[in-house]
Amino acid sequence: TGTQAQFSNLQIAFVPGITAQPQTIDFPAIADRAVNSSAFNLAATASSGLPVSYQLVSGPATLSGTTLTLTGVGSVTVRASQSGNLTYLAAPEVVLSFNSTKVPATLMLGGLAQTYNGSSKVVTVSTIPSSLATVISYDGSSTAPTNAGSYAVSATIDDAIYQGSISDTLVIAKAPQTITFDPLPNRTFGEAPFEPVASSDSSLPVTFSVLSGPATLSGNTLTLDGAGTVVIRASQTGDSNRLAAPPVDRSFTIAKATATIALDGLDVPYDGLPKPVSISTQPSGLLVHVTYNGSPVPPHAPGSYSVSAVVDDPNHAGSTTATLVIGNRGYTTDLTGWFATTSTLTGADTSGPLWNGAGANAGLAGSAHAFFPAIQLTGVGDSLKLTGTVAVAVNSNSRPVQNRGLWFRFGLFRNQTPLSLPTAPVTTDWLGYCGMANSTAALYERTGTGAYVSSITGATARTPQSSLAGANSTQNSITLRFTETLTRTATGVDVAFEAINTATSTTVMSYTFSDTSPNNNGLLTGSQTNPSSPAHSPTFSAAGFGFSGEYIGTSNASAQFSNVQVSYSSPSPGSSQSITFAPIADRIYGGPAIELAATASSGLPVAYTVLSGPASLSGNSLSIHGVGEVTVRASQAGNIDYLPATPVEQSFTVSKAPASVTLANLSHTFDGSAKSATVTTHPANRSVDLRYNGEQTAPYQVGSYEVTAVINDELYEGSASGTLVISAANSALQSWRLIHFGNTADTGSGADSADPDADGLSNLMEFALGLDPNSPSTLPATLALGEGSIDYRYTRLKAAAAEL
Repeated sequence: TGTQAQFSNLQIAFVPGITAQPQTIDFPAIADRAVNSSAFNLAATASSGLPVSYQLVSGPATLSGTTLTLTGVGSVTVRASQSGNLTYLAAPEVVLSFNSTKVPATLMLGGLAQTYNGSSKVVTVSTIPSSLATVISYDGSSTAPTNAGSYAVSATIDDAIYQGSISDTLVIAKAPQTITFDPLPNRTFGEAPFEPVASSDSSLPVTFSVLSGPATLSGNTLTLDGAGTVVIRASQTGDSNRLAAPPVDRSFTIAKATATIALDGLDVPYDGLPKPVSISTQPSGLLVHVTYNGSPVPPHAPGSYSVSAVVDDPNHAGSTTATLVIGNRGYTTDLTGWFATTSTLTGADTSGPLWNGAGANAGLAGSAHAFFPAIQLTGVGDSLKLTGTVAVAVNSNSRPVQNRGLWFRFGLFRNQTPLSLPTAPVTTDWLGYCGMANSTAALYERTGTGAYVSSITGATARTPQSSLAGANSTQNSITLRFTETLTRTATGVDVAFEAINTATSTTVMSYTFSDTSPNNNGLLTGSQTNPSSPAHSPTFSAAGFGFSGEYIGTSNASAQFSNVQVSYSSPSPGSSQSITFAPIADRIYGGPAIELAATASSGLPVAYTVLSGPASLSGNSLSIHGVGEVTVRASQAGNIDYLPATPVEQSFTVSKAPASVTLANLSHTFDGSAKSATVTTHPANRSVDLRYNGEQTAPYQVGSYEVTAVINDELYEGSASGTLVISAANSALQSWRLIHFGNTADTGSGADSADPDADGLSNLMEFALGLDPNSPSTLPATLALGEGSIDYRYTRLKAAAAEL
């Protein structure tokens, strides 16, 4: 078909007998051309050989004769015609169309790896030819993203002549951040809680934790729990746009609070007992170590002593000094609360320590015992008043041998349970005597009508028996004053008299009295039988008479004493002694208990005390509970024969025990998350300081990092080192999987052959075509495969590690 032509003023010559021939036009198809192609000549021919003419029907082109020049992009239509002549009819017109296409251009994307800073992250696009307009989308949006993450970027040329597109991934990394945490001033225990202040350049809130030391956190409020060094960590864990900040640690010292010490009992009398000072502290109840002239043992001898008191408390410090004065003999002493007692006698045991087999006091035939009710001593200094009675009774069936009697010992003891002798004995050592003179019968026997004869023999200052507990090798000089009442149970009268005398050494005083005229109002006359030397001058007084029944052939006798006054001289101080205590070797925590083996030159047992350090005592066995310096004191308090020994102290150091550290999980593949090594210790569960190239924050970027692990423990030490390697993903396909499926594995929904969006395209094809595997896509053309297959070979322009 052709275009209808209209003609006017047409002249037709007709030659009879001649017929015009038909003709055709051969106009080869014109291939599509790029708009910037050179002008070209149209090449249609007529079968008649007549010239062909052309007409530009439509499209972005110009026609000059046979030369066609493209002027734009689009469909161009050209008509070829031959109008004929006398010989040939007009040829059928031929119309051809072809496309003037855009020119392929190259695009390159830049700025695909950026870091979050709160502003939009725009990729850059360059083109060849340069400066071509482009349209960019980020995950399908024209708005450039701001937040950290991975975004699918597509750039397309927007130009009348050029065309092209490119796809890639924009990764906005989380921004690093830093913490500002100023040093903390030192504090003193007892100060009020406070809030540490730190800030992050990201303006995210900073949190605090106590790594070590005597402090606790409640929210951001830090309370001081004791004295020591406190380490606080300021942390910021990051968020969706920021990495965790490297933590900042700050330490400060909590000094001990000041405590005061008050000492009392610094001016005391001598009584042979140790004289520790009394102590009070503010705050109350603090442990205080006291020394007397450098020794921890309180002194007992008269004299002046330099006293030093030091607070031993983990949270308080304080000290003071003073002078302790112990007075000599004669110093006023309040003895209220002391008791007097004697030894109980059972039977006529002539071998007992309270029996003297010599002379007139050879012992007692028969049985005897003593009754000793509690007797209260009151008074001060050398004047001690005995209130109460001490009765020594001889049973009625006892028959003292002529001129022999019963002796008993009288001593002073503190009012305590059980009663025990003081360290330096303050004891009288007089022995009372009850017996008969000139008689082999009962204690009291009538020798004539109306005549009663009896004798009382008393002695003081006898040599003590060395086997008595608390006896001293030096005899005190004793002055005894007593009022004695002799009670007779017989037909007759009770007679009382008073004798005052003083005796020393083994002098025996013998008192004899008689009653020749017994009556209720009779007077007692008496005389003293004096030893040859020294002379004594007793006095007597009548106490009245009283009948108490008939004599029945048995008798009882008791001696009652009251208003006793005793004075004494200082006992011997005793012998000196020393302690041998060998040095203790340093130890490692976890070892066996240490058996201490100090000795005293006296042979007396040595006692031990832990003065400081992580250790405890059970007898001589020293157990270790921690790490540090331990100081142990060996002491011997002495006894009646030995003075206290000078204490000896030994110190040794307990070191941390070795522990093993094992590093694992040192090989990783980059996936954008932090990669940490794992640490195990033996013993298990020890705290470890783990660092990567010296930093505590685990790395996430590709590279090698020196790993150090150091045990941070009070009892154990150990370390290990290694290298943590974060390798790059093996291919662009693995990176693509990581973006869309969160891992690099060729498994599950991320497998090459999987089709999670059910669009008919496997993951491998989606990757090759730059599509989203989780969103259905449509290919620009339909591919129909028969029995064969298509082999795709696709090379990424950027970020491709290998061909697929």
